[in-house]
Amino acid sequence: MNTEIIIENGSVYELHKDGDEVICKCFKCAALKLVVTGGKSSMGIGETLSLHVELRDWQDTPIPDRSQKITVSVAHEEGDPVVIALEAVGGKAEFDFMSNSAGTFLVRAVADEVTHEPGVFCVEVQ
Repeated sequence: MNTEIIIENGSVYELHKDGDEVICKCFKCAALKLVVTGGKSSMGIGETLSLHVELRDWQDTPIPDRSQKITVSVAHEEGDPVVIALEAVGGKAEFDFMSNSAGTFLVRAVADEVTHEPGVFCVEVQ
């Protein structure tokens, strides 16, 4: 039995084969993902933190030749999220995060109109 990787319609699948016969076609992951990073995950009230969103393939390789509309939501514990629209150019986008209140904030980035894994980043404001 051997395994082959294929990409179809934005998803990565494993084909488990016995010779030429496909025994199982199993979903592995989305072919595209977003990664949100920042220099640190905790900060003080009123500080500014630059956050970066990057498009990567399923093997975690940056995709520098792609532009993509991205929606970022920032939610503070049980409050309503703040939503911003970004345009990733060259596979990257960035924005500044700042809060005037303490607590845990969840930053979630999603790409518009493509199959992908969203990017998630948590910031603790003290």
